[in-house]
Amino acid sequence: MRYLALGFVLTAMAACQPISAATTAPLDTSDTIDVDTSAPDINPVPDTSTTTDVTEDVGIVLDARPDMDVKADPDTGPPATTCGNEICEPGEDPTLCPADCGSGCLPNECGGDCGPCATGDTCLDGQCVCTPQCAGKQCGTDGCDADCGTCNTNENCSNNGTCEAIATECVATKCGDCGHWDCWLWYSPSNAATAGGTLPDFMDLFDNEQQWANIRAKTGVLFLRAVTLKKWKTTGFIENTLVPKLNEWGIQLALDVSGATWAKCWADPMTKLNGEIALLNQIQAAGGSVQYLGMQSVLSKPLPATLPEAMQANCPPYTMEDRYQDVAMYVNGMKNAFPDTQVGIVDAMLAHGDDAQAAYTALTDVLAGQGLALDFVLFDHPYHYGEKSGATSWAALQSLEAFVRNDLGVPTGLYHVSSTGGKASEKQFHDEVLLTQDHFAAVGGTPDYHILSSWYPFPTNELPENAAAPQYPMTKVLAALASHIEGDNTLPKGHIGTVNAKNVLTGWALDADNPLLSIAVAVYTDGSQSTGTHLGDFLADIPRPDVNAVTGLPGDHGFEIPIPGALQDGQTHTIHVYALDSRGMALPKMLPESPYAFVAGP
Repeated sequence: MRYLALGFVLTAMAACQPISAATTAPLDTSDTIDVDTSAPDINPVPDTSTTTDVTEDVGIVLDARPDMDVKADPDTGPPATTCGNEICEPGEDPTLCPADCGSGCLPNECGGDCGPCATGDTCLDGQCVCTPQCAGKQCGTDGCDADCGTCNTNENCSNNGTCEAIATECVATKCGDCGHWDCWLWYSPSNAATAGGTLPDFMDLFDNEQQWANIRAKTGVLFLRAVTLKKWKTTGFIENTLVPKLNEWGIQLALDVSGATWAKCWADPMTKLNGEIALLNQIQAAGGSVQYLGMQSVLSKPLPATLPEAMQANCPPYTMEDRYQDVAMYVNGMKNAFPDTQVGIVDAMLAHGDDAQAAYTALTDVLAGQGLALDFVLFDHPYHYGEKSGATSWAALQSLEAFVRNDLGVPTGLYHVSSTGGKASEKQFHDEVLLTQDHFAAVGGTPDYHILSSWYPFPTNELPENAAAPQYPMTKVLAALASHIEGDNTLPKGHIGTVNAKNVLTGWALDADNPLLSIAVAVYTDGSQSTGTHLGDFLADIPRPDVNAVTGLPGDHGFEIPIPGALQDGQTHTIHVYALDSRGMALPKMLPESPYAFVAGP
């Protein structure tokens, strides 16, 4: 900050005493003052033909060189002066000796002033002080070593001093990033009704990939059984085929795991967990990763009627509390080894007629006590169970889905599978799988994940996706299922609130198909998405309890978007806001208040 020392001004004023006419002698012109008349900016030698009283303008000429002493006759002239000593002395002309003015800006006692302040400065009490230049600016320097203001964390300061919303391109690294739910369709190849089994053309999924190219483009997750994958640990399949292909296709990997099932019963409960950690390490070493681990039937699978000898030392009994502790042990072990891997359960409790809600609540409490949580719950609920009335109906499953999602805050998934069809024929399996979607959607079911799988004799092949009837291989069923899911897709919804006093646009948007997900909104100014300026895409991820109360849906769905400084001009502008479908199944949905007119000032 620029300012002057007040002491300099006071010194100059004190040293400068006016000369009265009574004590002033006529100018003695016998002393010649040598002046280099060729020097620039030097006044001409005064006319000495007449006598001039010093009470008038004596026209004394000073050499501009600061080190030159100028002396008058000690008997008849004024006191000696020294140009450049930073003191305004009697007889000095401040216009010729500006350094002796100090840096004040008011008239001094020697008959002159020190000139105007620099551009941007203001004369205040004789001092040149810096004047902040913040007119029309929200941020940036004020010209005086300070700021005109600071922008919010989601804004940048532009070159003209306005806060502009940051609209960076979002790069998704996992499902759910940037408001996109591209993991809604999971494909779990059949095990051919055999533990660790596969259908004859399983390898063609990788070797003849064109045979399922269309539906593969919609598939977000390949869901393999760990017991099957372990058979190929030493064959090079993981390193040479599985990982390279998944990376090429952009498909994530999920594993159906059994390391937590009956873990307490084994002599070493950690044995199977450690084996599955080794499998994940092998996948990671090959350049891949496992995004999801589904603990198979860990709450609902009954103990074998005849226990293997290795399990008889600790079981029975095997209580629900034992199951909860086994889940906690497994989640803790996997999260320590792979923090980014999501771990959840595959469960058939409702199909078995058990109180799933109570069990999930108890499990959640046990996990929370150890700082853990489930990442998802996948319902193993074959078609014929849902078709029954009462405790296993589709309506009962929808109620359980809502509880898990709304009360526990956990995403859900549904296995689309038919035990009756899987035991009868490919055609019946195909038809009943589609009915699981249709009937569950009809009662309001909206799984976050849709899984196609079979552990029955039918279908007998994986490929091709375009097989002609009467063939219904797995990928053909998968394509038909995806079409039904897309047909049941609901459009996102929301509302524009206002442009508040802080020049921030408020509102909310959500997609009921994935209510736990915060979706994105696209914002355009002074026109629609085809004619306006794209301000950017922004996540609607701010908590809005009022929205949760009105819609009955969980999740964070509010948005607050700063109005660009260029639009804070006191003029009327418009904004169009579009909610983006989480699964990309529909065009952007324009919020009903669009175009929203507003006037924002600086």
